Amino acid sequence: MVRGRSHRLRFKRRRTGETDYHRRMRMLRGGLPRAVVRVSNTQVTCQLVSFDAGGDRVLASVTGKTLVDKHKWPSDASRKSVPACYLAGIALARSALAAGHSEAILDIGLAASSRGSRTYAALRGMVDCGLEIP
Repeated sequence: MVRGRSHRLRFKRRRTGETDYHRRMRMLRGGLPRAVVRVSNTQVTCQLVSFDAGGDRVLASVTGKTLVDKHKWPSDASRKSVPACYLAGIALARSALAAGHSEAILDIGLAASSRGSRTYAALRGMVDCGLEIP
């Protein structure tokens, strides 16, 4: 009589295609916080995240809504355009530098890395503001 599973399930976020754990581990080995950039259907989200055993900690965060509320971005303008992503990168870098974080590693998740994309517009904003990103 057969006992136990015949197939071992992977992590849920791996099965659903949300996380690349091999890439995540490579980034965490560096010991630097991650500059996470995500572009959704409606807005951009930029976060400075550090690893903690209990779960990742968000050190600084900027979203498209933050651009409208705090940075005088027009409410009827796109919150995910290339200029909005650039401004979000600048705003994240300013808040990160104010909190004492001067270095980070870019984390684009499962997004395709293509030249001139919104992700790299946010990166350019962070670098132009003085955040060191290799």
